Amino acid sequence: MKIVLCDIDGTISWDHKRKHFCANKTGAKISMKTVRENYSIGKFLTEKQRKIYYNLTFSNKYTHMDIPRKGAKETLKKLSKKYIIVYFTARTEKRMKKGTLEWLKKHNFPYPDNKKVFLFMKSRFNTETKDDVKYKEEAIRKTKELGEPFASIDDLSYTKKIYEGAGFKSIIIETPQNSTKPGKKVKNWSEIRKKLFI
Repeated sequence: MKIVLCDIDGTISWDHKRKHFCANKTGAKISMKTVRENYSIGKFLTEKQRKIYYNLTFSNKYTHMDIPRKGAKETLKKLSKKYIIVYFTARTEKRMKKGTLEWLKKHNFPYPDNKKVFLFMKSRFNTETKDDVKYKEEAIRKTKELGEPFASIDDLSYTKKIYEGAGFKSIIIETPQNSTKPGKKVKNWSEIRKKLFI
């Protein structure tokens, strides 16, 4: 069976509300506009605030604040009838697995059963891009045990090369953070459906 890899934050969910709330819980005054336009909020915080922010935002406690992207659930449900779905996220198991599973269930997304739907998460917390690249490369190798590559859906442009190198058709979905970055992107999940002919 063929595999569809799908990122979570920015791809099937909007995490701006969680990040905005958590950033301001540190005592910082961060606007929603700043949160929407930047992947890394840590650079706007002091070292002390950054530590508090990471502990709050990358935890099970506030994942319920994330909002599903329009059309994501319906598209993944259709895809799950024909393909293996692997949620492929840089969220970590220890910090966010419980909250992630609860969020997927609450919003009626295809739910991980370790048969046709899987959840791959990082084993340790790190905010460095190079760490995410290494994790994604290693995790892609594990997916080969599940089936053949078909497509990947992500919001991070740098992942395109990783996915395509492993044989996946890479689709990058637009977000406020990546809209001005180079590279071809789809605007929404409706365009993803067209690209995947569903």
